[in-house]
Amino acid sequence: MLAYLDGLIEHKSSNYVIIDVNGIGFKVYATTKILADMPDVKSRTRLYVHWHIGEGNMALFGFASEQQVDMFESLISVSGVGPKGALALMDALSYEQILLAIVQGDEKSLSRAKGIGAKTAQRIIMELKDKLHMPREIKSSDIGERIDESTYGQAVEALISLGYAPAEAARVLEGVTTDGRSLEEVIKEALRRF
Repeated sequence: MLAYLDGLIEHKSSNYVIIDVNGIGFKVYATTKILADMPDVKSRTRLYVHWHIGEGNMALFGFASEQQVDMFESLISVSGVGPKGALALMDALSYEQILLAIVQGDEKSLSRAKGIGAKTAQRIIMELKDKLHMPREIKSSDIGERIDESTYGQAVEALISLGYAPAEAARVLEGVTTDGRSLEEVIKEALRRF
């Protein structure tokens, strides 16, 4: 079983990266935020991975930490949540926000992710609430102060679709406040900063 890949970035796309590990290129799907935070092509990187085998195909999904891999694996263990849905949820919300939403039974936050409806959010909460626990170092007040991950992820995707590189989009958005603002307002401000 693969735990992580450590190698050179050969290619970056809006939803995957190809990492060369000793002459073998691994295509690894990841969230927009993870891809945006990665170094440039030909730079060395490490991604923790989940190797998903199902429905006649295999795919690697990459994450910045083992903690994120564990969350991904918990999410795909829920009936009706596949790798794409789990990745969309992790793109829309941070690890801490997902954990808090599950522990507090906040289906509205979970259903903000593309492809996760109210019923699926309820199922995620029902199946994972007793399995996942909030670490003491994570406080709900800390999470509330962080950037709105859903708007951030959508804004990065929008800028990439306009032709900007993922790293460029992430760099510009770091200085843009998203709290309480519409996606359109965030994108307009980001475009002014280019």
